[in-house]
Amino acid sequence: MSLQQRSNGFSLIEVMVTLAIAGILMALGVTAYDRWANRESIRSGARDVALSLQRAKGLAVKRGRNTIVRFNSPAANFYEIIDDADNNCVVDVGESVLYQASLPTGVTMPAASVAFSNSNAAFDARGLPLGDNGVACVPFGAGGAAGSGTVLLQMAGVNAQYQVSMSLAGGITVVRQ
Repeated sequence: MSLQQRSNGFSLIEVMVTLAIAGILMALGVTAYDRWANRESIRSGARDVALSLQRAKGLAVKRGRNTIVRFNSPAANFYEIIDDADNNCVVDVGESVLYQASLPTGVTMPAASVAFSNSNAAFDARGLPLGDNGVACVPFGAGGAAGSGTVLLQMAGVNAQYQVSMSLAGGITVVRQ
């Protein structure tokens, strides 16, 4: 009679090969997830900026006076909505901050990418965009592109950028660059 040996389990080599394959698949998945998460952070920040512009427009109408969205204030990658109490389109000492927010971690808004008049977006009491000439408001449509502008959001090492644009008529859009 011959003795038969039964094996209950896996050999060490089989376990090692399985773990190596699982490790490779997990590494690929984590890398893809990181890229996706970073792109979503930029997109989320762009949507938040667009919503803040809409909020500033609504506050201008509700309060019956100008509001200003000031970018990169009080620090880089922050923005705030300010009640322009004297309606001069310039942030003056003592004017109230109505809302303040920061971009998601790692997302930047380089100062050179903010293409609004005086680095601010402003709205009048009717919700229409305003520009400024450094001293006073420039009404909707006056002087060419007064009131329109863009801001670009990006993240170091990430291929995607998102641009928030405001048209002369006050339309706000978010577009991937």
